[in-house]
Amino acid sequence: MFPLSAVPSATALENKKSTGEIGQGPALLITRGGNGFAVKSIGPVSFVQAEGDLAVTDEENERLLAQIRKRTARLIRRLDWREPVVAPERYWHVGSGWALGYDEPS
Repeated sequence: MFPLSAVPSATALENKKSTGEIGQGPALLITRGGNGFAVKSIGPVSFVQAEGDLAVTDEENERLLAQIRKRTARLIRRLDWREPVVAPERYWHVGSGWALGYDEPS
């Protein structure tokens, strides 16, 4: 299970220091198969955001938050981990070193 969440960035919160923010998003069930990683959204999740060296950039967080707010995680079918993204339009979200796509693993 992969809890995927995002919170409004410190910039969006008028540059206030965010500590222990709780993000909401989908819980994804990821299974490894012969053709890659299959993904299924299994419900909502709330999670405390990472800070420091583990935190994502404000830009990546904002892009992820925008996708979560669309409430379309049910369309995600694959996780690409450390793989090149060839057709970005076929992905729900592209992060740094990972991407969640609409197509079944091939």
